[in-house]
Amino acid sequence: MANKVTKKILFLEQYAKIAGGQKVLLSIIDGLKGDYEFSVMLPQTGALTDELQKRNIAYQQLPVGYYSLGKKNTWDILNHIVRLPYLISKLCFIIDKEKPDLIYANAARTFVFATIAASIKKVPLIWHVHSIFDRGISRRLCNYFGCKQIVKKVIAVSDATKLPLTALWSKTKIMHNAIDEKTYYPGERSGQIRKSLDISDDIVISMVGLLVEWKCVDDFIRAAGIVTESFPKTRFLIVGDVLYEKKGAGYKQYLMDIVQELGLEKNVIFTGFRDDVPDIMREIDVFVIASKTPDPCPTSLLQAMASGPAVIATDFGGPAEIIQDGIDGLLYAACDYHELAEKMLYLIENREKRDMLAEQAQKKIKIKFNYRDYLHEVKKIIDEVIAVNDIYSSGEYAQNNPSWHKEDAKWKAEKINQLLSNDFLSQFTKGIDIIDIGCGTGEVLKLVSGHLKKKNISVNPIGYDLSADIIQKAMENFPLGSFKCAGFEKGSYFKKQGLSSIAMLIDILEHMQDPAVLLKNIKESFDYALCHLPLEDNFEVNIRGKKDQFTKVVGHVHFYNKKTALKLFKDCGFKVKDLIYTCSDVSADYILKSLPRRFIAQPLRKVFFKCFPQFTASVLGNCSLMVLLEPKTESKD
Repeated sequence: MANKVTKKILFLEQYAKIAGGQKVLLSIIDGLKGDYEFSVMLPQTGALTDELQKRNIAYQQLPVGYYSLGKKNTWDILNHIVRLPYLISKLCFIIDKEKPDLIYANAARTFVFATIAASIKKVPLIWHVHSIFDRGISRRLCNYFGCKQIVKKVIAVSDATKLPLTALWSKTKIMHNAIDEKTYYPGERSGQIRKSLDISDDIVISMVGLLVEWKCVDDFIRAAGIVTESFPKTRFLIVGDVLYEKKGAGYKQYLMDIVQELGLEKNVIFTGFRDDVPDIMREIDVFVIASKTPDPCPTSLLQAMASGPAVIATDFGGPAEIIQDGIDGLLYAACDYHELAEKMLYLIENREKRDMLAEQAQKKIKIKFNYRDYLHEVKKIIDEVIAVNDIYSSGEYAQNNPSWHKEDAKWKAEKINQLLSNDFLSQFTKGIDIIDIGCGTGEVLKLVSGHLKKKNISVNPIGYDLSADIIQKAMENFPLGSFKCAGFEKGSYFKKQGLSSIAMLIDILEHMQDPAVLLKNIKESFDYALCHLPLEDNFEVNIRGKKDQFTKVVGHVHFYNKKTALKLFKDCGFKVKDLIYTCSDVSADYILKSLPRRFIAQPLRKVFFKCFPQFTASVLGNCSLMVLLEPKTESKD
């Protein structure tokens, strides 16, 4: 059996500094390293490249240009249009150099040129959307380019993020950010942070994030002014800084002017960017999100909830999806700093309530926002997208195999019907679901369904395949069947409730990078599985060195003999109910172009097969194994 091939992912990032989206990127790389190879494209060197170097992750630089934070103006749009040809051509060059199996656009500023370049190079693309595009040209561009076929999946970090992308709902999955509890956790305060900032045992209230106008840091400061009238020793930490020093200097100075105007120089502390945020989170008493526009899914909020302080946030966007007001945090109306001050005062005065909110927040993070489950879902999406793209959805397989092996359908259906004996079929009195995974043109499904109907068995025929084009052909070929274009590994197959079911895997497992994933899903979902598997690990194939040809032409990545095939089924939890060898001279895998092979070698093979099937399969080749499988269960064994 061939070794599993490591797939390569090219991440696209818009910033070199580290904020919420970049933390998500690093968490994905940390969690999935070893399963894939990674390369990252980003605009310049900075804190993010430092972290990538620590992890030995390669990176490329591609300056995407400066654009306004938040709402984009006319200059931003013109700037992007002018830069598009360069960005597209440069990314195409990087794709040719890196040869990724998947492009993962982790930032909105990369979406447009990434989609165009990925379409040109036919590399599947995932969008990870960390912003809310609820108006203007940005929303229109996302909906337009996100509909392109090359964009296989859109990951939205919240309902609020998904909602404006109306044209993309069918390919969008909501995945709130998650927190690694090994990094963010409640614990005894060491006091080192407080000592270094000279804040001793005072009540500490904090914000963490970029200093940008829409995050409304000024509201946080004005609320601080109200709170200090009653509790003058309260300290307010503003952890973070401007993204661009020159462009953000004005807003930062504006915040400092408010501090001076309110006489809060001793109460409000600007820490700048810090690399010890987990320690800071454990040292504070209350954490605040004050954004005046919906915050998609702030990682800092999740970090705080996991680390021990009580949290206060504005009552829309991601925070409103995360926090249950009064249960695991407090919500207030955006831009109402008077209400924010009231919430702060309430938590200062009510230590028991503060502790209760913090405890419930920690429990919620463990259950709903944990890192392990998050990584599992991300990996699942990545694996599905890569599998679906391969040579099948790209059109390469169809080019090499224009008939999609329809000529094999008749003899394969006959062998299937041979295994489905009358005694076996007698149990399906209420009808049966036949789900053909890798159905191709639907011809085998059509013939098997017809055979069963002749035996007065009610059949619900369903087919899955990776190519939208072949699904369309299957629908035309067999209108009575139900067909869907989908990845094979995900296991969410449609079946009628109450009906028994058989999954047909006809010449599909040899194409899959990890066939065990599909088989284990089948075991959990179906009553029986019917597999047809070519036995290409034989003397004839090995001596003639044809495996590379099979991989290139028909996409085979695994090569089986009887022993390895049966071991695969056993390891995945099946027992063999029945099996037969098959041999055909019409199989498109073995096109007999030479006259001696067609009129001498193959007829001799057929004679040998009738007398010595196992010898023929092991030595002469062009044989397969048809196996009827039943999941092993305690009740049945």
